[in-house]
Amino acid sequence: MPLRFQWFYDYKPIGPVLELHLQSGDMVFMCGKANGKDWDDGPKKRWTLRHATGAGFSESKAPDSEIVRLC
Repeated sequence: MPLRFQWFYDYKPIGPVLELHLQSGDMVFMCGKANGKDWDDGPKKRWTLRHATGAGFSESKAPDSEIVRLC
């Protein structure tokens, strides 16, 4: 199952989508930044990191985004 991360600035996707492929039994621990805790806090113009997993929901928000497979 893919686990994808995407950086956003001013609510717009920036840069490539980073993708990890998880296997049965894998465990993932994320910091507050990676789990999206701050995505809608405070001023609009700032960097946020969002994650997604599964089929369909984790498609990039930008149609021309490059996907970088990390493993």
